[in-house]
Amino acid sequence: MPSVSRILAGLFALAALAAPAAAQDKPAPKPKPGATVKVKPATGTTTIGPSPALTSLLFTDKQLPAGVKLVDGVKCVSPQAQSYYDDPALAGPAVPVPLGKVGQSFRRAKEVVGSVTAYEFEDVLKDDTLGFVKGLVWGPGGRSAEHPEQILASGAFLVILSFPDGDETAAAFLPQLQSRLAYFAPKDWSKLKDMVLDAAAAQKHGDPQGGVMMLQKKSDAIADYAFAQYLLGELASAAGDWATAETAYDRALELHDHGRDRLPNGRATLWAAVDGLALARLHRNDAEHALPALQRGAALARALGDDARTAGSLYNLACGLARLQKYDDAFKALNESIVLAPARRELAVKDADLAAAAQRPEFKKLLGL
Repeated sequence: MPSVSRILAGLFALAALAAPAAAQDKPAPKPKPGATVKVKPATGTTTIGPSPALTSLLFTDKQLPAGVKLVDGVKCVSPQAQSYYDDPALAGPAVPVPLGKVGQSFRRAKEVVGSVTAYEFEDVLKDDTLGFVKGLVWGPGGRSAEHPEQILASGAFLVILSFPDGDETAAAFLPQLQSRLAYFAPKDWSKLKDMVLDAAAAQKHGDPQGGVMMLQKKSDAIADYAFAQYLLGELASAAGDWATAETAYDRALELHDHGRDRLPNGRATLWAAVDGLALARLHRNDAEHALPALQRGAALARALGDDARTAGSLYNLACGLARLQKYDDAFKALNESIVLAPARRELAVKDADLAAAAQRPEFKKLLGL
């Protein structure tokens, strides 16, 4: 069975709602002799695509004004806006590098008239950060005919409309984007602070089921509260209630991914929710539906740059793939996990999920059998 690689944060400051630290559920054994082999990473564990929330800021053909068509590539009006899209890291340490970006350009007849670019950040954009972006795009003189971009922001999302001043296409897009961005505005959950803290404290005192019951009694109030749903998943997992855990993690991720309510602490908590969902589905013997979450968890762990977390996610992925008899990809994931954390070799030798795989020559060599 895959290892649990998260622990509940416990009583944390609600303002920050710190993500669980990576942990092991078993003492780390001494590495056992074996041979790791250089292989490509397992499928689906290296890239993270733009979120549904971010792509919702793009326009489809049917949403375009009459006479306006999409064109390939992104072509901004001013070189500053173009440079920021091409390499957001140019903004320097004052502006964090976005988690993702999307963009599209538009034409009337044969002439490109402008572009819309959108960016998703790890945390809610602060006023001073937004000010730095505006300074980068507009220059010291502020918005002008030379730098006509309109810059919108809501929550962790930023949109730049790059069209000439007075362009009718921009005028048509502006209210649509303002309406979409309003959906991403941060929510105020301060009234539920005490209840969330009490539920978290139940785990600390050895009663995760009590915490589950506290949150379930307020199911209507927390239906759109991503962190409360994540916490419910953590508590239900600790209580062994995998059906409740799966539903709660799934809801937390739905709210986060679609921008309705974001999980706190950026990708760290997001990874924990994805990892929790994957494990809940594996515990429910649903490896097929666990697989996308397992792959996403490994990709998020890589993005976090945490070797221990990545090793755990890859090990869990190997177990899921082995259950599905996808042995080639299971081998790649397990081999990389052991490269990052050699102690996992001994865990793998004893793991029932890998018993059938361990009969294959490449696994025998890897595990030193």
